[in-house]
Amino acid sequence: MIDQYKHQQLRIGSVSPQQISAWANKILPNGEIVGEVTKPYTFHYKTNKPEKDGLFCERIFGPIKSGICACGNYRVIGDKKEDPKFCEQCGVEFVDSRIRRYQMGYIKLACPVTHVWYLKRLPSYIANLLDKPLKELEGLVYCDVPVVKKPTFLRLRGSFEYEIQSWKYSIPLFFTTQGFDTFRNREISTGAGAIREQLADLDLRIIIDSSLVEWKELGEEGSTGNEWEDRKVGRRKNFLVRRMELAKHFLRTNIEPEWMVLCLLPVLPPELRPIIQIDGGKLMSSDINELYRRVIYRNNTLMDLLTTSRSTPGELVMCQEKLVQEAVDTLLDNGIRGQPMRDGHNKVYKSFADGFNADFDGDQMAVHVPLSLEAQAEARLLMFSHMNLLSPAIGDPISVPTQDMLIGLYVLTSGNRGELFFCNSYDAIGAYRQKRINFDSPLWLRIKKEMRCIYIRTTVGHISFYREIEEAIQGFCRAYSYGI
Repeated sequence: MIDQYKHQQLRIGSVSPQQISAWANKILPNGEIVGEVTKPYTFHYKTNKPEKDGLFCERIFGPIKSGICACGNYRVIGDKKEDPKFCEQCGVEFVDSRIRRYQMGYIKLACPVTHVWYLKRLPSYIANLLDKPLKELEGLVYCDVPVVKKPTFLRLRGSFEYEIQSWKYSIPLFFTTQGFDTFRNREISTGAGAIREQLADLDLRIIIDSSLVEWKELGEEGSTGNEWEDRKVGRRKNFLVRRMELAKHFLRTNIEPEWMVLCLLPVLPPELRPIIQIDGGKLMSSDINELYRRVIYRNNTLMDLLTTSRSTPGELVMCQEKLVQEAVDTLLDNGIRGQPMRDGHNKVYKSFADGFNADFDGDQMAVHVPLSLEAQAEARLLMFSHMNLLSPAIGDPISVPTQDMLIGLYVLTSGNRGELFFCNSYDAIGAYRQKRINFDSPLWLRIKKEMRCIYIRTTVGHISFYREIEEAIQGFCRAYSYGI
């Protein structure tokens, strides 16, 4: 329990890998250190006991029942000041079962993993310290873009006797040699490991001094008279201020920048992510257990690729590192690493989930396919979107334009310079299909009245939009008359 008089605040921050291991590790009487979760299993399906080195292991997190080890032996819980007592057979400590509410474990990651909060939260702490765009860092973290660590390959060029010819014919041979993978790993880096190396090389005091000097130089330049350049300078000055404040915060709190990249992943106590048995023998588990299992599965696969398979292609290892990074991102913050539906411009559909009465927080949407002819006919008459423009209950419009619709209608109906004349809408649409005019090109359309003909100024977008609305209304009226 938290004493309200002793604890006045709660602070969340970065922590070192040594501190994470100190929270979780316990030393058994035989000298064995326990605390690392290596298996993705929870309970044995026959004995209903926690699996050893799993997510609910009693050696790591403590006994399920006070004073009873995994073997079933009982011992009276002694004074807290005494040395802890362990079972010689199973290694479970004889303590109160409430220890499972605060005893942590950890997962030793096969590759460094960037903490998603410090990478993708705006403003990004990692991007601020490294003074690099966030998109560039994301490409590096998810193994899309490599970075050069030690560019020593160009020094080999001076060792050739005949520089031009030797350089021309030796490069293909060099890149196809057997030891090129070792050279590539030394020269080129990608993934969160490259971010960690760059953060470890930072000197926070130098960052503060250089940022202050640049901020003063920008302030001395004054206004340039160009509004765009002045805004650019203002944004740069604000960025430098945030960078200096962040570096001072790291120095003040004794936090190293490389701690934002995880090597050890803490595992919550099991009582905070329980598995409960309900009526009928069914088990209800917390969702976080499945996320932990996914991380362990992918981490163990990567570890096998790195240790047992010497001839594993580097691309396969890189792909598995990306999977581990994505699994940890989902565990730490599922909202940031979510994968919503996107269109060709990599934008989220605003009106995608309205018809399903859903949103992008994990809702499940089903699609029903009518198979029989009767079901298909009923679906076409009753379920088509253009047949449900008005609410059958109150008669109000159901399809209300959203942001993406309004922007599309604006582009569709906006005009442009240069005007042509067309006698009917079919000629205008035909000219558009022949790419003689654009969708927003202004034109004069002839409208035949009873006594005379008039011309109206419009666009192909207007014509197409009004024709779609007219067809939808006619179809709705026709279906309504059939229903009557």
